[in-house]
Amino acid sequence: MVRENSTPAKTGSGFALGVFIGIFPSFLIGTPIAFFLAGKLGWNRAAAIGGTTLMNPLTAPVLYSISTWLGLEILRQDQQVVRVEGLISYLREFGVAFLLGNTVLAMGVAVVLGLAVFVSVRLIGRSGMLGIASRLRRKRSGSPMPAAASPR
Repeated sequence: MVRENSTPAKTGSGFALGVFIGIFPSFLIGTPIAFFLAGKLGWNRAAAIGGTTLMNPLTAPVLYSISTWLGLEILRQDQQVVRVEGLISYLREFGVAFLLGNTVLAMGVAVVLGLAVFVSVRLIGRSGMLGIASRLRRKRSGSPMPAAASPR
């Protein structure tokens, strides 16, 4: 993310875009969409991919359940337990509530995480982030860390 030559704002925006697309039901085409849109908007493409990766299929059931609940709350619809028979029945019962709740949830999470990335990159700086990345790579590869120079 930090190797792509961009500002903290472009990195945070790219990450937020990726998170939004990762939460919104894009059904396995979210990563290419995020990459393409981030490039067209001039935002950090690697950060966009990182955002979609963070919102992976393992989080989808939880996020989609929260989205449906949130949409039902916004629309003030009854939250009774309904036996759903197949996809068409589900879409008929919960489709609008799900899309509304999902959009609100995706926007909220994207703004929060995008701001977190922006602040992190801004505070630590690009050179600091590259230093952290190189130390992590050395740890994974098993290379010994250079000894710190002792103050005299």
